[in-house]
Amino acid sequence: MMPEPVDYAVMELKVQQCLLDFQEKRLDRLRRLSAIDLLRKKNPYLFAASGVETLGDLAERILTAFLSSSEETIFGNTFFEPVALAVSGGTSVAPNGVDIVIETGTMFKAIAVKSGPSVFNADSKKRQNTNFIALQHRLSKSPKKLDCVVGYAYGTRSSVPSQQYIFREIAGQAFWTEISGDDRFYAWLLQRIYLGNKPYDALYRNKREETLERLVAELSPEFATPEGLVHWDALIHFNSSTSR
Repeated sequence: MMPEPVDYAVMELKVQQCLLDFQEKRLDRLRRLSAIDLLRKKNPYLFAASGVETLGDLAERILTAFLSSSEETIFGNTFFEPVALAVSGGTSVAPNGVDIVIETGTMFKAIAVKSGPSVFNADSKKRQNTNFIALQHRLSKSPKKLDCVVGYAYGTRSSVPSQQYIFREIAGQAFWTEISGDDRFYAWLLQRIYLGNKPYDALYRNKREETLERLVAELSPEFATPEGLVHWDALIHFNSSTSR
C-alpha cells in the first residue's frame, strides 16, 4: 500500500512548528548549562594536549563539545520523529522502542526513527532488536505480516533482516521515500529547514555568546590564573583527585 500523496502545505506548517520546538529546547538547554557540571565530565589531558591556554579557550571547548552531542538528540526528538510521523500517516501509539506504526489489512509496520547511522551502535542495535522481538511475540497470533524497520533520517545504510537482527535498515532518501511516497521529500525537507531556521539564527548566536561569557565567569574563581590562563593544577585536582 502506497502512502497518500504528500500535502506540502500541511508539511510546511509541521516543519515550522518542529523548528520552533527545536529552537526552544536548545535555548533552554543553554540557559540551564552549568560550567562545573560540564567540566567534571571532560578530559583535562586532552585540553592540555590540544592547545587550550586561556579560560575562554576552555569554556569554548566544553561548550562546543556539549552542544555537538546534545543537539543531535534534541533535533531527533523534536524534529525528525514528529516530521516522520506526520508525513507517514502512521500513529505514535506504539510499543516500547517503536516511534511509528503503519497498519494495513495485511501488514503491521513498526518503525524506529534514528537521526543517522553513526549514533546507532552495536549495543543500541541489540536493544532495538530486543524491542522488536517483544513486539513479534505480542503479534504472534496476528495474521498480519510484521515489518520491523530502523529508519535513519540521513545517511546511506541499508540492510535486510538476518539471523542476528529481525529488522531491516533504510536511510536518507530511501527512508523518506518509503514513508512519504515521494522521492523528492528528503531534499525538500532540507531546504525548508534551511529557510525556516533563518529567523532564529541571530537569537541563538547571541544566546550562545551570553552562555560562553557566563561559563567563563563561573570557572574564573577556581580555574583561572591572574593572567586569565587555565590553572592546570586546580583543574586536574578538581577533575581527578581523590582528596577533593
